[in-house]
Amino acid sequence: MLEIRSARKVFYRGQADEKIALDGLSLSLATGEFGIVIGSNGAGKSSMLNAISGALILDTGKILINGADVTDMPVHK
Repeated sequence: MLEIRSARKVFYRGQADEKIALDGLSLSLATGEFGIVIGSNGAGKSSMLNAISGALILDTGKILINGADVTDMPVHK
């Protein structure tokens, strides 16, 4: 099972070109369930997938895989 709880990621915080990529994103996918991610340019699709993979650190929120919190787990694990 994959769970995302209240994920938030802001790029360029405090700058004129500040961009909120994820703003309170929550998602739950059961084992064996498929999901489709669609959206316009800059909607946060890649940011969400990068956060799930561990390549992007969230500002706030949690990512759980099979109940284990992997939010701050190093990419190599």
